[in-house]
Amino acid sequence: MRSIRVEEGFLSLAETVSSLIALIQGDTVTYVNPAGCATLGRQREELIGRPFSEVVHPESRDAARERAHARQRGEPTPMRFVERLVRPDGSEIWMDYSVDLAELGGQVTTIVTGHDITAAKRLEAELRASEARLRGLSMQAPMMMVAFEIDGSIRDVSNHWLQKTGYARHEVVGRQGYDFVTAESRAALERAFAELARSGGSAVRDVPHQLIAKDGRLIDVLVTSVIEFDERGQPCGAIAVAHDVSELNRAWEALRRSEERFRRLSLQAPVMMLGIGVDRRIREVSNDWLRRMGYAREEVVGREGDFFLTEASRRRMAAAFERRRLTNAEAIRAIPLQAIRKDGSVMDVVATSVVEFGDDGQPTGVIAVALDVSALHESEARYRALVEHAPEVIIVADADTGRFVDCNGNAHALFGLDRDALLARDVAATSPLQQAGGRESGEFAAEMLRRAADGETPIFEWIHLRSDGAEVPCRIHLSRLPAAGRRLVRATITDISREKQLQEQLRHQEKMAAIGLLAAGVAHEIGNPLQALSMAAQSLERKSSDAYARQKLRLIGEHIDRISAIVRRMNHLARPQSAARTRLPLNPTIESALEVARFDRRAKDVAIELDLADLPDVIASEHEVTQVCLNLALNAFDAMSANPPSRERVLAVGTRREGDRARIVFADTGPGVAPEHRSRLFSAFFTTKAAGKGTGLGLSVSQRIVEEHGGRLVYEDDPGGGARFSFDLPLEATP
Repeated sequence: MRSIRVEEGFLSLAETVSSLIALIQGDTVTYVNPAGCATLGRQREELIGRPFSEVVHPESRDAARERAHARQRGEPTPMRFVERLVRPDGSEIWMDYSVDLAELGGQVTTIVTGHDITAAKRLEAELRASEARLRGLSMQAPMMMVAFEIDGSIRDVSNHWLQKTGYARHEVVGRQGYDFVTAESRAALERAFAELARSGGSAVRDVPHQLIAKDGRLIDVLVTSVIEFDERGQPCGAIAVAHDVSELNRAWEALRRSEERFRRLSLQAPVMMLGIGVDRRIREVSNDWLRRMGYAREEVVGREGDFFLTEASRRRMAAAFERRRLTNAEAIRAIPLQAIRKDGSVMDVVATSVVEFGDDGQPTGVIAVALDVSALHESEARYRALVEHAPEVIIVADADTGRFVDCNGNAHALFGLDRDALLARDVAATSPLQQAGGRESGEFAAEMLRRAADGETPIFEWIHLRSDGAEVPCRIHLSRLPAAGRRLVRATITDISREKQLQEQLRHQEKMAAIGLLAAGVAHEIGNPLQALSMAAQSLERKSSDAYARQKLRLIGEHIDRISAIVRRMNHLARPQSAARTRLPLNPTIESALEVARFDRRAKDVAIELDLADLPDVIASEHEVTQVCLNLALNAFDAMSANPPSRERVLAVGTRREGDRARIVFADTGPGVAPEHRSRLFSAFFTTKAAGKGTGLGLSVSQRIVEEHGGRLVYEDDPGGGARFSFDLPLEATP
């Protein structure tokens, strides 16, 4: 009998083994593994501390006790033997034991490893009891079966065996069984039977070998051989049953070749792939991974599977694997990571990992496939840069809902909203109820978005609303954006307020040019008759001796001179004006503009009061200063036209010096400007006048003119309750 050492972890391993493993000191059981408990039909607590001989069949119990005591005394006992045991329900089982000794806690401990051979014993009994019947049936059954004599010669063979191999019965019976197997198979069978003889067992199970058919074909089989015993219990032959596994082996070989081809293809394919073992070390790596990362294969294989990841990515990957373990998932999908190339540069990847399993269902490793998305991120960054730095407003909208899903920085300026606030809105929330043509905004927007989503590229004008309620005329160009599962539309928006303003100014200038031509013609036609009338009045005045008549003729002459002065001013205004800035006497320019404004019908019953300080010349364009003064005066006349009869209508115009600038003030006694309108006073096309009474461009154009002169046009509440507009112009530098 030999003594062995119990290795560390033996008990942990024993817990997973499917055979009986027991530790016995003397005859007392100190440990039984779960498989042994199941085999014996008892709970572990029913066995521990009890004599092992209690589970031995009564006929063998005394012999079992004696062997246990002999082992304790150090006397030789069998290392392997077969024994009959009894379960609590009275059923019998046969166990094939292997016995070893170990020193545990200073005591000799018997390690018993047993295999249940009850089925084999039952088979032996059945074989002996019905040998004749079994032989007859078995040889006709669809099984590959061979009966051997004790010397290894073939006694009989089943019809199915003959069909598989192509032999006739007389060609097989009497020959040695080894004549029909390959040399490698003979060596394997000899080793199996030699082990059977040493162990004293009765069967050899599932020995793989290859049969040689009559035509030379090789047939893969798994053989189970059972020893036959005579009535004296001596071996007298064997029965071998073979299962043809050729098709199965071919399938496995095809699968193996397929897997090998897949691995070779994976390593050569343009895919970043890693094979990582259960020890977390890299065992395979694709050429594409090496090319992109800059490593040689020998620099990678055998290293930790995450050595190339950033610290943050390692933590992210570890957390993903922990979630996989807790959820028992087979894959980790689309994890964004950052990989560090050999040269130190960082590459953005998206990785998917699939767990590999062995035949026992246990994980054998991981296959990780990564997609390099650095170029995608760079492309996205370029697209974002182009969008952000585009001169137009760019918005992406959902064609089905009208909601905004993306925008550039210019959109914030157009709408007066930050990104989050803007993306929480839709087209309807940033538009008036109706568009310029009277069409409802929501219906119009839905139609345009639908057309764009269907592939059209509509271009149209639209009115948007700023956050302060100001209307902004825009030109919009829509185009479809590719998006999986969504209908997205890109809107390029151009603010055409300035364009509209210039168009209106052009129309106004064309109108004024026409009026100027008319005025010039009228002035020419009136000038000659007025001169004739003036000469006639002067002649009559000199010849008349009647004091009353001479007084009336003098009055007629004064009015003729006044009419002539008006005609000259109209003619002056009708001439093309230069926008060049020169030295300009400010007060005469204001007086001339107001003199023209007096002729407007809205000036009726309006008193114009002047308080003009003595100022140096300003540096300005006479035509543009006149235009600003006319706009402010006419706006004041319009405002005061709504005054009740009890409120006087007065326009007070004054100038004063403020440092190196001249301040010009227009104050009226009208109703003033309502607080809700003041923030939009200088917006293009905004007007509080009734429809058809104003374009909404006067103050906007005037503000632009003043700003181009380096000044500011502002509104102030007048203490008297009216409106006060003031602007400043640079004075000529004095020596």
